[in-house]
Amino acid sequence: MPDVVAVTGRVLVTRWVDGTPLSRVIAAGTDDERHRAGLMLIRLFASAPVRAHLLHGDPHPGNFRLLPDGRLAVLDFGATEAMPRGWPARLGPLLEAGRHGDATRLHHIALRAPRTGSAGPGCGSRPCVCPTLEAPPRARSAGCRCRPGT
Repeated sequence: MPDVVAVTGRVLVTRWVDGTPLSRVIAAGTDDERHRAGLMLIRLFASAPVRAHLLHGDPHPGNFRLLPDGRLAVLDFGATEAMPRGWPARLGPLLEAGRHGDATRLHHIALRAPRTGSAGPGCGSRPCVCPTLEAPPRARSAGCRCRPGT
């Protein structure tokens, strides 16, 4: 990340970063250069919420440069999400279901939203994991065994 020059209110000013724009690597780089850049991006997005408690929310090629020493420079922090507890606990099971092509499980994990409070009558003794009542009606009825209000 570039050195910070000034911060005022909602404005962050950083030093200029020279390097090869990621868009140039995508368009004209070798397979090895593109694979390396992709690997660095995946490492950034997979580790940033845990290491920095932030997620960069604007991952287009213009916001990244490859530096001469092989590092990836990250620019433009206007769209970030604070993640003080790192990745949500459901992300691992969600990615695993996607990796295995298990659409039913993926759908179930993606639509459920853990509820706080005690288990309701439809849940038995386990914590309720029904979609929130604000979810669309079809999401609430997608295999959820809980009754509204539980």
